[in-house]
Amino acid sequence: MMACYRNIILLFGVISSHVAFGQSSDSASQVSPVEHVVNFAETVLDVMTYETETFSFAVFPAASYSGQTGFAVGVMPMLQLRKRNPERPTTITPSCLISTNKMFEVQCVADVYWGEKSSVSTKAEFFYLPDKFYGIGNQDKNGAVADFDFHRYMLTSDLEIGTRGNVWKLGFSADLSYHNFTAFAGDTALASVELRKAEKWSNGVGPMVCYDTRNDVVNPSNGWYVKVKSLGYLKALGSRDNYASLIFDGRYYVALSDEIVLANQLYWSGVLGDAPFHKLSTCGGTRLGRAIPHSYKYVDKFAWLVQSEVRMPVFWRIGATAFAAVGNVSHHVSKDVFDDAHFMAGAGLRFKVFPKQGLNVRFDVGFDSRGENAIYFNIREAF
Repeated sequence: MMACYRNIILLFGVISSHVAFGQSSDSASQVSPVEHVVNFAETVLDVMTYETETFSFAVFPAASYSGQTGFAVGVMPMLQLRKRNPERPTTITPSCLISTNKMFEVQCVADVYWGEKSSVSTKAEFFYLPDKFYGIGNQDKNGAVADFDFHRYMLTSDLEIGTRGNVWKLGFSADLSYHNFTAFAGDTALASVELRKAEKWSNGVGPMVCYDTRNDVVNPSNGWYVKVKSLGYLKALGSRDNYASLIFDGRYYVALSDEIVLANQLYWSGVLGDAPFHKLSTCGGTRLGRAIPHSYKYVDKFAWLVQSEVRMPVFWRIGATAFAAVGNVSHHVSKDVFDDAHFMAGAGLRFKVFPKQGLNVRFDVGFDSRGENAIYFNIREAF
């Protein structure tokens, strides 16, 4: 149900006394205050990070923020393996977070690469949050329809096997999840029906095909990435109801200069059948719109989104982005698709976790044409 709770590496730094008061030696007096701060930050990062030619390991304080979860803190170890192919590093990031909105999350995300193009991306999670239900549809929503306590146990996995020319990949996707809602408080019968329908198991499997010419899987600067996948959620697999989903995710990256990258994405999602609300399509969240504070505030059968982002370095390990997007949700595949579309724009900062790798922590602020805004912390780029 959530797309906007995610992890950020929050680097705590205290400017040391030698930065505040300077150095007495002649050599130190030639070092600017900015250089003092950078050197001190590098020292702190070196303590938390262990790197070799083949792998990097770090244990950082972790944090996340969204309007849905509130501010969360915890711990997140990170392991990155680069032995076989430095441009396709395996990344494993477990984490544990608690938030000001009483969220509790234990999660492990693993992106494992082998061979030239084969990979498996897996996420295991336990998640608890007192949350809100805003109803289904694209109409303006000034308040929640219902409040509830939400528990989720989830395991998702995408397996991709490289085929012809190592550009095309075939595979399958699996989604196993259990949802439970307690302490329900709502004003309408509709809210009660939708929430009760969303309980219990939602298990789906299906095929996928992928076209990938990116030069880097973590932070690409050129190439295409196109994925199409379909999942069937069946009672035979333990699901409460039968329904199906189809997702198209197309991305194109182009280097505008040696250091500036333009990233583009076209996303489309559709659901057929009587799906629970947390499996419906959305155009918001930490990876899709970044301007809607609740990832499932606007949900319906179908959703589309087009977004572009300029990425550039600023100083040291710090980078910046500016992004714009337009998207919508609708109840029909070809009707009301563009009515009251969401126009979104924003900017963000980036921090490179490992100095020689492109893995970033990101901070994004987005604004929506309906007057909404959102702040997201996360690890990895949005797309």
